Order: sequence, then structure tokens, then C-alpha cells
Amino acid sequence: MAKIGRNEPCPCGSGQKYKKCCGDPRRALSYTVQDRVSAFAWLDEWIEAFAGGEADDATEVFWGRFFDDTGELPEHLAMLSQEVEDLWFAFDHVGDRGVPIVDTFLADAELGEPTSASRAALRAARTS
Repeated sequence: MAKIGRNEPCPCGSGQKYKKCCGDPRRALSYTVQDRVSAFAWLDEWIEAFAGGEADDATEVFWGRFFDDTGELPEHLAMLSQEVEDLWFAFDHVGDRGVPIVDTFLADAELGEPTSASRAALRAARTS
């Protein structure tokens, strides 16, 4: 395949020049709110299928000495705490795999390939 010139039409069919479309290095870093929502849904599905047991084991690590008191939280705080725990597990917890779950997910293709924008959203969350 011949190299595409920066000023040639993009092969994706967008009608833009390659340098303003798929050839723009910033494009790999950009994503929309919908891309982020899709990425998190995809990640949640993958965790449920491939790391659910590890997530259950990590709950006790997350809560530490407060693990036995989690049932005493008001409903709104329990829901918020669950969201924080889910984010911690996906992006910060390093279990038996040696890397956070999101890194394994991004390297794994079992559920299909997320779009590059969804990948950008997960990478941005990973580095934040």
C-alpha cells in the first residue's frame, strides 16, 4: 500500500484531507461524552465477564477496616461509594495481574475492539 500524503483525501471517506482527519495525531486523544459512556459500559461488561471474582476480592481491600460497616451507609452514600469503588478497581487496584484492570482490558480483544475514541477516553481516565 502506498503512503498517503498529508494533503490527499482521507481514505476513511470523510471528505477531509488526511492531515485533518485520520492523519491528525491529536485525533487519537480526542473523544466525545458518548465515547466515554460507551467505553465505561464496555469496560463494566468486560469486568463482569472476566474479572468479577477479582472485583469481589478487591472490595475488602478497598474498604479495609470499614468493610464490616458498609451496610450502615445511607442509600445515597452507598451508591456513591460503589461508584468510587468501581473506578478504583478498574483504574487503580493492582491485583494478581500486576496491572490495573483497564490495562488488561485495553490489551484484550475478547469482546471486540473498542473504537479508538473509546480507547482514548479510557487512557485519559487511566492517567488522571
